[in-house]
Amino acid sequence: MTVRSDAYGSSGRALVEPEDDSEGALASVPGVAARVSKSEKGAGMSGTVAESIRRGLEEAVAYARGEADEGRYRVHVPKRIDVRAIRARLGMTQEAFALTFGFSVNTLRHWEQGKRQPEGPARAYLLVIERDPEAVRRALRAA
Repeated sequence: MTVRSDAYGSSGRALVEPEDDSEGALASVPGVAARVSKSEKGAGMSGTVAESIRRGLEEAVAYARGEADEGRYRVHVPKRIDVRAIRARLGMTQEAFALTFGFSVNTLRHWEQGKRQPEGPARAYLLVIERDPEAVRRALRAA
């Protein structure tokens, strides 16, 4: 599989192309290659859409395997983060959340009341807390 450095999809990510005319990396993912082939051949899906889906799947497989050029990918950090929902999922009070993850209680309250929104680095940090709070706790204990 080849990552083209000269072509980008509508998402801005590098397109992934198989090195031969086969179904590329998808052939090694059980059940996926057969479903893509079936979709392309007759389920009424246009060739362009099916090709885009196939490329996206191959790109995802390459990325998951560590074969894609990670420098071509950007991290998406949403503009709005629901801080209250993150804290609630963790079952923590405002005080405990602030103390555990290094925020001031006042800042946390402002975010939760919608008076302010977390800025870029804080949004990214909150995403990491949301996705893997234990990893953040371990990292902060080691510091």
